[in-house]
Amino acid sequence: MFLPQFAHSSPSSGQTHAPIFINGNNGFTADNGVTGGSGTSSDPYIIDNWLITTSGSGIEIDNTNVFFVITNVSIQGMVRPATAILFSNVTNGELTNSIMQGFYVGVYSTSSSQITLSEDSYVDVNQAVALQTTTDVLIEKNTQAASTGFSITTLNTSNVSIADNTLNGEMSLGHSASFSITGNQMHGFGAGIHVDSSHEFSISGNQIQGAWGPPGRNCCRAVAIFVSQSDSFEISGNSITGSPNGIWFQTVIDATVQNNVISNSSGLIGFDAHNLAVIDNILENSSISLFGSNISITGNKLHGTRGIDVRSSDGLEISGNEVSDGPLGIRVAISNAHMGFAIEDNTILRNGIGILVQSSQGLDILNNKVSSNGIGISVDSSYPNVESGNITIAQNELSSNDRGVVLNSTFGILAYHNNFYGNTVQASDYNSTDNAWDNGYPIGGNFWSDYTATDTCSGPNQDVCSGPDGIGDTPYVFNYNRDNYPLMQPYSKVSE
Repeated sequence: MFLPQFAHSSPSSGQTHAPIFINGNNGFTADNGVTGGSGTSSDPYIIDNWLITTSGSGIEIDNTNVFFVITNVSIQGMVRPATAILFSNVTNGELTNSIMQGFYVGVYSTSSSQITLSEDSYVDVNQAVALQTTTDVLIEKNTQAASTGFSITTLNTSNVSIADNTLNGEMSLGHSASFSITGNQMHGFGAGIHVDSSHEFSISGNQIQGAWGPPGRNCCRAVAIFVSQSDSFEISGNSITGSPNGIWFQTVIDATVQNNVISNSSGLIGFDAHNLAVIDNILENSSISLFGSNISITGNKLHGTRGIDVRSSDGLEISGNEVSDGPLGIRVAISNAHMGFAIEDNTILRNGIGILVQSSQGLDILNNKVSSNGIGISVDSSYPNVESGNITIAQNELSSNDRGVVLNSTFGILAYHNNFYGNTVQASDYNSTDNAWDNGYPIGGNFWSDYTATDTCSGPNQDVCSGPDGIGDTPYVFNYNRDNYPLMQPYSKVSE
């Protein structure tokens, strides 16, 4: 198998050496592969330029705290299972510019700290790096090839930085804290980042392609980024392509998902998500689907598939998004407004349904641009025993939709100061109770592009005929309801 070559002397051309075992600081001897000093503080040990072929472990170091560097070493495995390098109760160790080939695990570290793994190559290794109860670790600029297993796993770790690696296996982190995963390229069979029961971490600037895996391996094998039972984290600036599932949450608190690009996947899915901000992401043929509370979805661009779908939510802001060319723009279902609830300032274009609200109460639908959809805004009570009501629909621009606004089996809806331009059917209101299509006089109702009556009078009854007041003299009547105070000119505060 091809082995990578390095800028200085290649480990594959080093002198042969038997497997190395060091226990305690006194074990750093020439017989154990030490070739000199300058591992630092001050001038501890270097293990350099060895070729080790073994049917077991290549290097094992236990119970040390002096500084050492293993560099330019090649360790060739003959059988599995075996681990190329083991650190146990080690402080101040570094592995760099080395090759591990043909092992089950490349590097395993337990009960250790101040460990650096950099510019190493893991070839035909089922799992490149495994950390357990280890702190203050830097894993950077390593490569992994010909793996069908894991790249990096951690358990009970803290202060781990995983940066600028090229990996082709699944990364799994559990019960860990204060870590960062930055600038890695992950591709191939099972590629992805999976985090469980962890807090205070960031996943940023990674490229993940093709997170496929065998059915039955685990629930998350085909997810690019999966986070469960975790809190206080940020996922930002990642690029995800060709994975069946993009970003998936399950039981998370205090999270930000920002500036990611996700294409051709299920998109962003979250169950039991609380205090979640989804900001400025781009999703192509991918959607956002969330269940939880206190969710903010702002400034995202979605094209194709099912847009934004939020269910069973309390406390919701969906604002400043652009959603186009899918069967559904924005859907909110079985939700209420105990913690605030708004759909506003969105641009919804060319979808089957622009905005769909089902069996939800207490929200505001404000200042949206809704154009060229099958239905612009639809509110209904589709779920059993839960009606939609106490909703305000105001300052929206609805144009060139097959149907502008459709209300069905709702109550207490107030629709006013909307502009209806050229929708085939401007509005319909079926089987509803106490809905109003104006906010009384002199606030008025909506602008209707097909309203043809005159404005010569004023007053609540439009019977003071001394001059116009900007409100039509007769109601605008449509399917099963009416606007008593139709506006003669478009409402001016709607965004262009």
